[in-house]
Amino acid sequence: MKLGQLNNRAVLITDGGAIDIATATSGAFGPSLQAIYEDFDNAKVVLADLDLSLVVPFDLGDLQSPTPAPRQVFAIGLNYGSHAEEAGLAIPTVPATFTKFPSSLSGPFSDIELSGDTVDWEVEVVAVIGRTAEFVAEAEAWSYVAGLTVGQDI
Repeated sequence: MKLGQLNNRAVLITDGGAIDIATATSGAFGPSLQAIYEDFDNAKVVLADLDLSLVVPFDLGDLQSPTPAPRQVFAIGLNYGSHAEEAGLAIPTVPATFTKFPSSLSGPFSDIELSGDTVDWEVEVVAVIGRTAEFVAEAEAWSYVAGLTVGQDI
């Protein structure tokens, strides 16, 4: 299941286009993508059975952030050996965890204004957590993940 946001509305992305979730569920879910994450366990069940005849084509450039209003954004630093070595740092026993501003998120094709002649960037795997998770056992961790996406840390 691929969730997205088009024109500030939650959509289910399919091979042929997108389905407006609020329309397809008669308002039971959506149009806020964030609200879907907040009731993700129930949403998964409903979204798995959406009417595929409601698919409409869209322009990939119109996609917005798949996490429009996260409460928190955490980043993990030096989480693999070669990254620490590249930075000339010792490999930590526990990866560094730090926060980022929620406003640092954008759509996959959004313009990003650069403030200098050079830029440092990294491609990141991003996990979107779909429900409150505290003291989760490793065996249950994936059940809390709403999805994975790719991020670019600039």
